[in-house]
Amino acid sequence: MPDDLEGVRLEDDQILSALVVQYQVGHDDPEKIFRGIADLIDTLRRLDRDLAESVATSIRLSYTLDEIEPGSIRAWIRTELEQTSDQDLRDLNWKRIVGRYLVKAKHLTLRWLSERDSVGDPQELLPLERNLLGLAEDTDVLRMPTYTGVPRTKLLQDIQDLSEGVRSLGEGDRVFYVDPEGEVEINRKFYLPPEKYEELVSIEVVPTEHDMTLLVKKPDYLGTAQWEFILGGHVMRAKILDEDWLSRFQRRAVDVRPGDSLRAEVRAEIRRTPAGEITSMRYFVTKVHDVVQGELEDSQLRLLGSSPGLDEGRVGTARHWRRSNDS
Repeated sequence: MPDDLEGVRLEDDQILSALVVQYQVGHDDPEKIFRGIADLIDTLRRLDRDLAESVATSIRLSYTLDEIEPGSIRAWIRTELEQTSDQDLRDLNWKRIVGRYLVKAKHLTLRWLSERDSVGDPQELLPLERNLLGLAEDTDVLRMPTYTGVPRTKLLQDIQDLSEGVRSLGEGDRVFYVDPEGEVEINRKFYLPPEKYEELVSIEVVPTEHDMTLLVKKPDYLGTAQWEFILGGHVMRAKILDEDWLSRFQRRAVDVRPGDSLRAEVRAEIRRTPAGEITSMRYFVTKVHDVVQGELEDSQLRLLGSSPGLDEGRVGTARHWRRSNDS
């Protein structure tokens, strides 16, 4: 349990907080501790940014690492608030008000994280989301009260990354976050599988059917994985559901090699968030009509060798599902 951290405070335009790592003596990979601290600070910065945007997108935060103390490592973090536009916020001491909101909202999120190791039902997120929105509304700093909740995709990503940051340290290492609201241990046991993340953030599946000619990059000879095709210069992975055709292919009654094409019916399933953000795209070949043997040009051969992926899984992933707009 960290102590002697009276330095944490909320000032008129900045927040001073601390990240405390209690690590095992004789750590076999000391560099891992500092990499983990860097990842955690980066995630806390993103969480602060997402919370601030719930009040106004014109608010910008700057993070400064003030000091690192030995012993149980203490990284002192200074968060300063700035404004890119004076159109949104009323003329008052908004920095202190928003700073107090960030302290309370982040502490609330970390407390919520400390009480569970996963999320099984979207209903579990609603109290946290409502409370965070209520804290944003309580700031009353906007000229027009257009407060928004933190998008669930971002909130879950921030929470997952915090827990992963602690897990990246040693098995016995513990991490505490200390700010003017108090201290809370960051739960290292929280884990959300990619498929559960998708279920929690998606409310809509939009299936569409297409007739396509798919350039084969990598067939699935064992029948246990997805095929890889080239479509529009990108790799598209798809599972073939045409069992009659697959059976003939696996018996070698049909010859398909990289560079050939399949004329087929394809079903695309697109999952979206309530805000319309695409979270995943999946493709299924429902019917194979014909195999077209290919004579490839040099450009097509290069595509077969190396192609960027057409994200048929999570859209915007990291570690296993990171947002792409991480800035």
